[in-house]
Amino acid sequence: MVNKQKTCVMKKLNYSILLSVSLIFLVGIMAMNPKKKKENPLMGSWEMSSFKYGADPDFSELPQMMKYVKHITEDHFTWVSYSPNDGNVVGTGGGTYDLTDDFYTEHIDFFQPSGSKLAGTSVKFKYTVKGNEWRISGYVHNVQMDPNSGKYVVVDSTLLEEIWHRL
Repeated sequence: MVNKQKTCVMKKLNYSILLSVSLIFLVGIMAMNPKKKKENPLMGSWEMSSFKYGADPDFSELPQMMKYVKHITEDHFTWVSYSPNDGNVVGTGGGTYDLTDDFYTEHIDFFQPSGSKLAGTSVKFKYTVKGNEWRISGYVHNVQMDPNSGKYVVVDSTLLEEIWHRL
């Protein structure tokens, strides 16, 4: 009877050791082959080269007296427009963003000039990246405060298209 109990205990111990070694082996393999995050084609710094707003049929080049630069990190964006002649900042904005295969959506946390009422809104853009060129196209909402609710409501939208080049 004692031998049978010893045998049962030994079998349980062997199974426990085998299970532990198997788990350690699997964890080791998983650590060696972590799931690769999909590469983000937007990460980096960009400079706007041309734009089209509203019903404009053609893209317009940015004037030499103005630069727009956008910086994209893993989950945040920020942009600034400034005069390269004197370094004066004309506008800036930033926040977080979402990226899918087809859409880049900016969630604007701050925006200057402040009268634009864009802070707290989101703008969804269809985008393409080919080499060092990034094109976006989407509608920017014009908002006004509803006097009854005190909330901003969309009153109009303007088509925005921009072409950026990687710096």
